[in-house]
Amino acid sequence: GCVNTDQIVVNKDDKAIDGINIELDSISCYNKGDGEVRIIGVTGGTPDFKYSLDGSNYTAQSTYSNVGPGNHVIRVEDVNGCKYDLPVYLDNPKEVWVELGNNKVIAEGDVVTITPDVSIGVNGVTIDWTSNPPGSNCAGCDEWTVRPGITTTYIATVRDKNGCTAVDSMEIRVKSIIRVFIPNVISPNNDGINDVFYVQTDQNIVNVKSMTIYNRWGDVQYSVKDIPPNVESHGWNGRFGEQRANTPAVFVYYIVLVTRDGREITYKGDVTVLR
Repeated sequence: GCVNTDQIVVNKDDKAIDGINIELDSISCYNKGDGEVRIIGVTGGTPDFKYSLDGSNYTAQSTYSNVGPGNHVIRVEDVNGCKYDLPVYLDNPKEVWVELGNNKVIAEGDVVTITPDVSIGVNGVTIDWTSNPPGSNCAGCDEWTVRPGITTTYIATVRDKNGCTAVDSMEIRVKSIIRVFIPNVISPNNDGINDVFYVQTDQNIVNVKSMTIYNRWGDVQYSVKDIPPNVESHGWNGRFGEQRANTPAVFVYYIVLVTRDGREITYKGDVTVLR
């Protein structure tokens, strides 16, 4: 058979793109899309250059903001259509989290120390404490010892050196012993003893939302709303207007009280009026 031999020399195109120079701004906080990629130069190739990030359309834009963590690809294309790809990785910072534990139920007067579990350790963060209802705080405390008088939610806000934050809360429910005295007999004869029907309570009751007195036929004899407890002048003197009740007689009351933590408690019963 016949044999024919030839040689081909392939020369390197000195004008091909062989590199991209970039600057990176790191992600500030876990999973936050605030990284930045800046293309500051291209090695080789023929201007003008166009760029693309992660498959976007080629444009003259050379700075990409709001870039999330993970793997990315920068592409450059020169005026001759030559292209070059550069893989880029933006690290995802360690997540900042805080855990205060389960909610608690305590007796009135008990003391609780709240110790946070922080992902990066308490030495690498600052902790600000607040409460709801407001009124107490503990800025910069590694832990917080509290004695709530009412059910309270305590909130810990953790912040690291980069300003990354995490929040958790714990509700401490206070089981209060609520003392309420509602008379079952009054004798409105102006002798200064049991002359008035009114609600007497301890400090756990802050408001008498409503108090209504009915006769045995269901007619309203007396009604007040939003009055303080323990005030005799807001009570019922056994009269319907200026008219004295026929005595002895039995009346029915319906009372709604409001506790310090906003709960409503209803009391129903009867009271006998004597002379």
